[in-house]
Amino acid sequence: MKAALLTEPERIRIDEVAAPTPGDGEVLVAPRSLGVCGTDRKIFSGSIPVAYPRIMGHEIVGEVVAPADGLAAGTRVIVDPSITCGRCARCLEGRGNICEAGGLLGRDRDGGFRQEIAVPSAYLHVLPPEIPDDVAPLVQVLTTCVHAQRRVGIFPGDAVAIVGMGVTGLLHLQLARLRGAWPVVCVTRSERKLELARELGADETVTADERAVDRVRELTGGGPDVVIECAGLVSTLASSVRMARPGARILAYGTIAATEGA
Repeated sequence: MKAALLTEPERIRIDEVAAPTPGDGEVLVAPRSLGVCGTDRKIFSGSIPVAYPRIMGHEIVGEVVAPADGLAAGTRVIVDPSITCGRCARCLEGRGNICEAGGLLGRDRDGGFRQEIAVPSAYLHVLPPEIPDDVAPLVQVLTTCVHAQRRVGIFPGDAVAIVGMGVTGLLHLQLARLRGAWPVVCVTRSERKLELARELGADETVTADERAVDRVRELTGGGPDVVIECAGLVSTLASSVRMARPGARILAYGTIAATEGA
């Protein structure tokens, strides 16, 4: 079976690996479409350390290879990549995200850039036919944004600032608008991304320069009620804190790989 192996930072080779053998409760899935996100880029660069060789890929859409656990062969599924033990105290509390025995496919255990992968059936979700393969990996990304906004709380009339206009920043923008936030202010260095943010409903856009913090505070009448940091840098998280009003809620959504302060 062929797989893309990350052998060291910034080194990937296509090689033969052993085909997985599904264990109890596992289903064999053939990946059809995968996303590449900021976490993958940091794994590739080495800023997020992994054990080498590692098969990357956690935004996985595929089809069931052989019937198992009530899933017919050929069923299109999306994979929940955060695998947990399901038995520890944290899992039983419903906090599997901090399960000490768990891990993320493509980071802590081999992921989807291979011809087949064995996944526990509880982590597979059947996809409706109207969602095409090339769009479906975004479902996994979108669910993390929905969960994050539920945790921080966004209410009608809240002023929201979003720092970083990558894929997740643009998703957070649309979700915040659907929740009734106003104004939604988007901050990034890229003019192209600022233009895209305006097309997707941003009320105001701000170039990420030395005036950005003051500009956001002006546009939101003294600071946003909620700041969503999506760039994943210590410096942008610090800016998010500075622009927030007293008592604001700050969502540190971006993955920060730095080990030292800015």
